[in-house]
Amino acid sequence: MKKRMWMLLSLLALLLALSVPVSAEEESGGFVYEVRNGSAVILAYQGETLEDLVIPATLGGYPVTTIGGHAFFRRSDLTGTLTLPEGLTTVESRAFAYCTGFEGDLILPSTLSKLESSAFEYCSGFDGRLVLSEKLTTIEPRAFGGCTGFSGELIFPAGLTTVGNAAFQECSSLECVLFPASLTALGDFAFTRCVNLSRLCFEGDCPTWGRFVFSGARLPKLVYKPGTVGWTPNVWISPEGSMYQSVCFGQDKPISGTMGSSVSWELSMTGKLTIRGKGIASNAMPDFRFSLGEDITSVVVEEGVTFLPSNVFMNCWKIRSLSLPSTLSSMESPFGGGVTMNFALRRIDVAKGNEEFCSQDGILYSADMSELIFYPPQSPITDYRMPDTVKSMAYQALAFGAPNLCTLTIPAGFGYFDPHLLAEMTQLESVTVDPNNLTQRSEDGILYSRDRSELRFYPPQKKTESYTLPAEVTSISTAAFGSQNAYLKKLLIPAGGQVRVHSLAYVLGDLLALEEVEVDEENAFFASADGVLYDKTMKELVFYPPCKTDERYAVPATVTRLPSLVTAGDNGGNKYVKTIVLPSALDYLFAVNLDFFRALEEIVLDENETEYAVIDGVLFNKDKTELLIYPRGRNDAVYQVPDGTVSIAEEAFRNCANLKKVYTPDSLTHIGIYAFRNSGLAEVHVAEHVSYLGYGAFAECDELYDAYFYGDVPAYWNVTSVMRGGGYEDNVPLFGRGRHDNFLIHYLEEKEGWTTPTWTAPDEIVYNTEIFKLDSLKILGAPELMIVSDQNKTDPDCLNGIALGTTAKELTSQFASDRVRLLDKRGEAVADGDKIKTGDRVVLLGEDGKTILEEVAVVVKGDISGDGESDVLDVLSGLLLFQKGYMSFSERLSLDINEDGSYSTYDLIGLIDRLIGSDSAQPLN
Repeated sequence: MKKRMWMLLSLLALLLALSVPVSAEEESGGFVYEVRNGSAVILAYQGETLEDLVIPATLGGYPVTTIGGHAFFRRSDLTGTLTLPEGLTTVESRAFAYCTGFEGDLILPSTLSKLESSAFEYCSGFDGRLVLSEKLTTIEPRAFGGCTGFSGELIFPAGLTTVGNAAFQECSSLECVLFPASLTALGDFAFTRCVNLSRLCFEGDCPTWGRFVFSGARLPKLVYKPGTVGWTPNVWISPEGSMYQSVCFGQDKPISGTMGSSVSWELSMTGKLTIRGKGIASNAMPDFRFSLGEDITSVVVEEGVTFLPSNVFMNCWKIRSLSLPSTLSSMESPFGGGVTMNFALRRIDVAKGNEEFCSQDGILYSADMSELIFYPPQSPITDYRMPDTVKSMAYQALAFGAPNLCTLTIPAGFGYFDPHLLAEMTQLESVTVDPNNLTQRSEDGILYSRDRSELRFYPPQKKTESYTLPAEVTSISTAAFGSQNAYLKKLLIPAGGQVRVHSLAYVLGDLLALEEVEVDEENAFFASADGVLYDKTMKELVFYPPCKTDERYAVPATVTRLPSLVTAGDNGGNKYVKTIVLPSALDYLFAVNLDFFRALEEIVLDENETEYAVIDGVLFNKDKTELLIYPRGRNDAVYQVPDGTVSIAEEAFRNCANLKKVYTPDSLTHIGIYAFRNSGLAEVHVAEHVSYLGYGAFAECDELYDAYFYGDVPAYWNVTSVMRGGGYEDNVPLFGRGRHDNFLIHYLEEKEGWTTPTWTAPDEIVYNTEIFKLDSLKILGAPELMIVSDQNKTDPDCLNGIALGTTAKELTSQFASDRVRLLDKRGEAVADGDKIKTGDRVVLLGEDGKTILEEVAVVVKGDISGDGESDVLDVLSGLLLFQKGYMSFSERLSLDINEDGSYSTYDLIGLIDRLIGSDSAQPLN
């Protein structure tokens, strides 16, 4: 018994001797700590909230080696930068978790060797670099999970072996990671939802790969070194089944080169381009401009380089940062077609001591800060106040916009500020000018000339619904509304307003939300009626608001002139007016005068109109021999130009996106310049007597694949002339955009001037051709029947868009021949009263009634399974086709429920909606 007691006492003494000495909690400078083994361990912080938190290197004379678990947990009140001391070795679990107020870089001290789980989890305020300690061998689970602000590249230390589960989950601003050769394991979800990761660099063999390691990243490129194991070139598939574009670094592209005799360049795996040497970088185009443009993400020009040639970084469109040395004395048009091509550029840094340039907050200035040279397009700055010393800016300083910029302040000494430089500032809310500036002024965030005679810029994000134009304004810059404000609904023009008609008409098209223009009755230049702007005499329409929602617009009887209303690109124009009533007083009218009305379906003439005629809502001249304007919003897919029409006017069908097929009558001889430009045509039939095809008549018709000519080669092909009021662009082809691989001219064998299989047009463009016969399904069929071809030429032609429930008799009766039959998949005749199914065939028989001369497959929309119905089986068939990943031409057409020319999950949703009777069963355009 005594022996056992003695042993227990001895063991207790040993344990006491081995135990770590721990002192009571102490406090110093707000930091609560305890002493372990002669080192301070921080337990909490109870001091004042500071702008920046600096962890001291010592507390009470003891070196700080550890930040204890939960020491700063959820201290979101701590803001600014966080500085950790050298000598720190351990950051315990959740020490800084949910400290969302920290910002800037996080630089871990070189002495840190242990970083426990969730140490910095959801510290989402950090918005700079994360620099890891070289002593770290393991990144524990969730250590930096949810740190959404860390940006740029992350380089792991050379001895790292493991990245734990979800260690960097949701680090959504990281763009590039470099793993060392020592890496052996990547944990589950390690970088999941890192949506901006674009480059994964591995210096060693493929590590053990967890589940969904990079799930959510947008197609990152995987880069590996030659001689490493586990990777494959071009495409690499991870153990979990994810597919990556993969590149063996330096194998197919140069990674170093020269720029003259004394300057060289080198590219790292992470995309950093280093330019080094002494003196002048030559004008010779370096290899990286073309072969490595998409791989370069940052550029460092080292000390010693004195000159950079023009356009040196052209095509390098992913550069995010540029560092310039103190020795650089000249850049030859560095931003003219060079850096300005890099819309990703965030900052430019110039080393101290440079006598020509300097930088502040990543923005490039002259050395004396008197000139703004370049503002990086992706600068994160939201409120930019030009330094007071700035008096001018380079021409392209702001040429490529600043989508993050919300407010701009112009100093007193700045000269003329060209408002066109603000055209790409899409998020700008206000412009403020120092009151002492002698060249311009600002009021309520709007930029004017000093005397208010010119409105120069109205911010696109100014959230005011009503704006009164100052009476002093006599002119408006073409850039004033160029950024397309989407909030201004009402424009008021006062009695004393002096701005002229044409100045105002030209710029208002950029006000996309404008619903109403109101003019004081005493104004000497303008009048308004029902929110529409006219000249004072009401003889000229000046502007029709884009968001005025009336579906019918009756042009006042006094109006004699409709101008070409300016639109703001694809977003501009009025999308509500469906019917326009034209007065008898109109002097002349061209298609361009109504192009602003994008939804226009019908043109109507008032009862006194005698100079024009209308046939089914389409405008003609008085005797109906010239088609003048086809409303661009009509929904008809097929149009038969009426008999008796001799000419189609310039731009008559321009921008008519819904039009797919046009037939022309035997009376037609003339198709005008740009007649069908940028329309949705897929097929056009040119009548026998057409002898004149105007310049660019079918230009930019990107879906046009078939043109049928019924006569000889027209005598006048792609003929140019002078426009009313101006010239045409050069080198516009008659068909398409000059790309004719899938475009085909069909002609009758007996007609003159054509050749096959190719034909060289008078404008020297070579077209693919083939002979067609009048005795064919496409020619014999009714105009509304759409026989379409597989552009890949792998599947037979299809008769598309047949409605469910259509019978064989109903279909065959639409062909002008009694030799058209309908056969099922087995080749047996389909009875007249039977419903048509996808996969049935329409055939044209020869004179003997037996020989099949031609056939097309039938596609019934929604009948994917080919049973003549649209039901659950078709939904399942669609799902199986998606899973298979390949569809035949007829399957693609039957599945294209929303009729957008492609197939996607939206089509399956549309099919399901049809089955349950939802209104959204209509095309999902």
